[in-house]
Order: sequence, then C-alpha cells, then structure tokens
Amino acid sequence: MNPKIIGLLGKPLAGKDTVARALRDSFPNLATISMGEVVREVKVVGPAHRFWNQLHDSIAIADAGGIAPDGPIFECLTKLITEQFDKGMETVVWVAGPRSEQQLNWLDTWTKDCGYQEQFVYVDVPYETVYERVTERAAHQREDDKVVPYRLGEFERITKPVIDRLRE
Repeated sequence: MNPKIIGLLGKPLAGKDTVARALRDSFPNLATISMGEVVREVKVVGPAHRFWNQLHDSIAIADAGGIAPDGPIFECLTKLITEQFDKGMETVVWVAGPRSEQQLNWLDTWTKDCGYQEQFVYVDVPYETVYERVTERAAHQREDDKVVPYRLGEFERITKPVIDRLRE
C-alpha cells in the first residue's frame, strides 16, 4: 500500500485538531502533524527545539493570525512526514494544510515524486460556530484566538480558493 497524506482543511476553530486526534486514536497506523502545534512548541521550547532555526521567525506571524512562510513549513513537513512513514505509519494527516495554492502545488509535486497518495477532508462549520467556540475557549485562549476575525479573512482570501479547487 502506498503511504497516504490527508490534508485536513477548515476554518479557524472548525475542530480540525479534534478530528485529527479522533482519527489518530481510532487508527493505529495513522499519524497527525499540525504545523500550528509545532510552531507553538517552538515558541515554548525556544532555541533548543529542533525546528527553531526554521520556524522562530514564524512565531510572530502565527500569533498575529497570519500564515507562516511556505519555505520553512515545507522543510519541516518533509522531515516530519518522512519520519512518520519511516516508522511504519500508513497515513499522515496534515492538520490545517494545505492552506494556500502554493502549499497545494508543493504537496501535489512532492507526493507524486515520492509515490504517496493524497486525499483531502474539509471540516465545514458555520461562522457562528467559530465565534461561539472562541468565546468558549476564552479561559484557555491561544494567542492566535485573539485575532479570529483576521484569521477568518485569511481563510477566505487564501484557503477557500484551495478548497474550491479541490472540489472541482
């Protein structure tokens, strides 16, 4: 069986991480990679983190609700996904990716070059749900939750065209 990468897309606060955890818990040969979680880990661990050199400049961008530059993301994803397949995982879920046309093009090329399969899942929730969730999460709010309106604008401008393209 060819290794498979599943891109898990959705609005901010759509529940992508929750869906990914449920999948990981249900399927023993499935791993999940959330670059958002990796960037948050880099922020906490600091220069000792193995991806500090690639991602430390992305912390402020992520905290402001933006999308980190593609180059460092591709470098880290390549390593992380390859490591999971080397461990014997059959499927890797890329949480919140691909977020842009450039990321989709990179993934298409990389998966073809490596002989991997790709699939995409869109977690669709109404905008009202997003705002309800940010209110519910207020007690343990992440830095990027403070800029949800900006993040939703970025989703509409950058990620929605990717979803539309994948639906064709």
